[in-house]
Amino acid sequence: MICISIYVSFLEFRRDSSILKEMYLKRKIDYLWAFLMALIGVTSIAVLSTSNLPTFLTWSWLSVFNTMDGSPQSATNMTLQPFAWDSIIATSLFWIILSFSLPYLAKLEEEVYRSNKLELRERIKSSIFFGFAHIFMGVNLVAVFVIGITGFIYSIFYKRAYLKSILKGTQVAEEEALLASTSIHTKYNFILVTLVAIISILMTIKN
Repeated sequence: MICISIYVSFLEFRRDSSILKEMYLKRKIDYLWAFLMALIGVTSIAVLSTSNLPTFLTWSWLSVFNTMDGSPQSATNMTLQPFAWDSIIATSLFWIILSFSLPYLAKLEEEVYRSNKLELRERIKSSIFFGFAHIFMGVNLVAVFVIGITGFIYSIFYKRAYLKSILKGTQVAEEEALLASTSIHTKYNFILVTLVAIISILMTIKN
């Protein structure tokens, strides 16, 4: 799955290489918002996943498989599994490749889940779909819930940018809105991926 995502990103890069610069070097205030969102999101998932919640909320499709000791497989984000290879070189290379891919993957997701969705009901519905789309990665239902809320926050950035640019025409407003939501989405994912990479490298050095 990750290989397909990287390949799609490469194709998008060949079509429009400016997205990398746009997402990483512009709208720098989004790094602050993304950091706060990531901090709250990761903390919420960690606290809720270790709380005394109904069993179904910690369910992942990975749970149907057993580990070598016979216990159910724990939920995890399979996209980030290469970070568990205990290799500084492999972790660094994967971080570079993933960082390259993130803007294009975020743009594709924003086009699917945020584009032309301005009404509250549409935004809530698409955010729920956005959250559940990530269940295929192996995360549990708690994470799906938090990701859905994160998706709704992206829609706030989208709508705000759309309304701000509407006097320039609907097409321009749509483009600006997608850039705004893709920017916060990319930076949010970049912060999470970078954090995981740093922790992986530190653990590799320690071992």
